[in-house]
Amino acid sequence: MSLSFDHLVVGAGSEGCILANRLSESGKYSVALVEAGGSDKHFWINTPLGVGQIL
Repeated sequence: MSLSFDHLVVGAGSEGCILANRLSESGKYSVALVEAGGSDKHFWINTPLGVGQIL
């Protein structure tokens, strides 16, 4: 199966999501939004006080 898109947005952070939304909202363009982050299953990610440990 071959997929083609008009735009490729790499990074699904806040700006990447906004950009992908604005490009695709009219329906004129097709957009692929790609995120390649790691797993968020680590204990310190889900603990509010874990911010200090992550940084």
